[in-house]
Amino acid sequence: MNRHGERLLATANPRELANQFLAALAANDAGALEQLLAEGAGLRVWGSESWEGYRARRRVITRLMEERARWSDAAFETFSVVVEGERAALEFRVHVTDGLSFVQHNRAAFLTLKDDAIETI
Repeated sequence: MNRHGERLLATANPRELANQFLAALAANDAGALEQLLAEGAGLRVWGSESWEGYRARRRVITRLMEERARWSDAAFETFSVVVEGERAALEFRVHVTDGLSFVQHNRAAFLTLKDDAIETI
């Protein structure tokens, strides 16, 4: 939001909002994420052995940026973006180098959108 409280990247198109989210994540752009996420945004991360939960935009952005910072050479590849109403499902891959190995992380993100902002990831 700008200093007048206006959302800078507002869009009525959920597909565009989902694509902007992936672009901000790929660019490691905290400012763009701040504009895309609702102030009370939440993030849930499920792993094979645990899960994590974050609430409030600043904590969500910090968590996303911390993970992205571990990959200095990350390249993002989008497979699909499916939108239905106020929900979007994103399927993507992150290519990174880990030591001498090339690693591909297959990821999915499910977004709930509200008032032209991402409410839940």
